[in-house]
Amino acid sequence: MIELSEEEIKGKILYNIKRKRQQYSNKRDSVKGFPPHMIKDAINMVDKMIKEGLLIPFKKGECVGTNMSRREEILRLIKLHLEKRYSDI
Repeated sequence: MIELSEEEIKGKILYNIKRKRQQYSNKRDSVKGFPPHMIKDAINMVDKMIKEGLLIPFKKGECVGTNMSRREEILRLIKLHLEKRYSDI
């Protein structure tokens, strides 16, 4: 089983939100692509990212969007995810 670090999980969640080029995304859509055994960890990470201020809740908490005042950190995490994902190419 593939285990991801906390930063890699955050990067994948942020990538899932930003790749659709929308202002915000449904929480369920932000954790798509994770292995079944990691879905619960990814959902908990979304809640943690809201508390940290990386994500902003919309529509009574059903949707989340990125906090663009923390743009540099968000882009760093997405870059980390993409480097990990495409490291073998």
